[in-house]
Amino acid sequence: MPYHQQDNATGFEAAIDILIQLVGHATTKIDHERAREAPEPGLIAQWTHRRDTWAARRRDLDPHDVDATREVLARNGDELRRIQLGLGDS
Repeated sequence: MPYHQQDNATGFEAAIDILIQLVGHATTKIDHERAREAPEPGLIAQWTHRRDTWAARRRDLDPHDVDATREVLARNGDELRRIQLGLGDS
């Protein structure tokens, strides 16, 4: 079955939602680390990099780019599922 534009519009919205949730998760991790008595700068840098990467991917995602949308749904969707299930943050 061909992948129609309407299918990609739905996929695009889902991909954007995934990336927004990942950015929010990273921001929470950064805030929690900064609030610790002895924050680890390396963890803050790691989460900042991940947050910025996800934010850039969200900003740059083209609703007409079917391959990029599918990639976000697959790769980042799996990341979000692992986080939501408590199976890790990577």
